Amino acid sequence: MSGCQKIGEYYLGLNMQPELPREDFQPGLNIYGVLKTGDDFDTLNHYFEVEQLIYVMDSFDSVYVSNASINLTRLTFEGKQTSYQLKHYHDGVYLNTDIEILPGERWTYQCNYDTFEVTADCYIPNAPRLKGAANITT
Repeated sequence: MSGCQKIGEYYLGLNMQPELPREDFQPGLNIYGVLKTGDDFDTLNHYFEVEQLIYVMDSFDSVYVSNASINLTRLTFEGKQTSYQLKHYHDGVYLNTDIEILPGERWTYQCNYDTFEVTADCYIPNAPRLKGAANITT
């Protein structure tokens, strides 16, 4: 019977979705980001995507955010601090080609969009060391 529900929605245009009160909806952002160290043969060593949460019953052109202000701050092991502004590339993706990421660094992330501010931080791990592997290089 669950297949009949999907047929009714798709072919007949019947709305079979449950009623979701608008007052229960809380707007926000979905942010996905990656910082990695090492070779960047096929991609950059960082990637951030920003999307807005939307109410399920609203119509929309895109969930992608293209005008957020994103700042990454790099704190090296020696205490040197460098800030980078990320620029919108396409479909909510933000990049900065000048960024170099090394093991042991601390990075902070700050995204401002509309009334939202999202912050996060992380440490880039050191390269793994294999014990007892005499002829293996990393």
